[in-house]
Amino acid sequence: MTTLPPWPVQPTLEVPKAPGSRRDWKNESWGERYRRDHHELLEIAATLASELGYEGTQVSDIVRLASVSKRTFYDHFDSKAACFVHLIRNARLNIIAAMIAAAEAAAPLGPHETFRRMLDVWRMQLATRPRLYAAMRSPQVEALWQEQRAGIDQMAEIFAVAAIRLGSTEAEVGLTRLSRYFTWGAFGFLSPVVMGDDVVEEDLSAMATALCRGFGLVGSDVGSR
Repeated sequence: MTTLPPWPVQPTLEVPKAPGSRRDWKNESWGERYRRDHHELLEIAATLASELGYEGTQVSDIVRLASVSKRTFYDHFDSKAACFVHLIRNARLNIIAAMIAAAEAAAPLGPHETFRRMLDVWRMQLATRPRLYAAMRSPQVEALWQEQRAGIDQMAEIFAVAAIRLGSTEAEVGLTRLSRYFTWGAFGFLSPVVMGDDVVEEDLSAMATALCRGFGLVGSDVGSR
């Protein structure tokens, strides 16, 4: 029996350790309060960005809605950009987990359907909060763009491992390069700005076909599409 390569282990996003020590408040320890504030600040930033975009989201508005001070915000994040980097990482882990689950479920149906479903769960995640995802892609903010580039490499690795698990015999170097090209292409095509409109099935199917052919996985389930 052929041993399938494991999926890449994704980093665990942990709340940074609470700086220093402070007294308990209302039966809540400083560490517990710090973790609660961390998640609340991220969610409020995401909500504001969904309505106002990156530029329109201000730290002053985040802390006002969270009922905390700016000092508290900067205990968690060095800057607004750093806060958005955390949002990008959280979102990417959700997308990657969904892609892996889709790939495992669809593997018996063949390469084409596997890649189509992987692309579709990516699309569906973007569709949940399109304006937030658009804000996180701001190319004018270098920290965000660097994080997006790092994310493309991680997602490309997922596609490459999926290709190997589906039977691709392409050399590892070439497979990695091809996967990065395809992932950048999908990143550009699956724009959150247009996720409010339905991405037609034919487009996702065509992308899945391109992935299959690039990875040398042309089979009956591709030719019939």
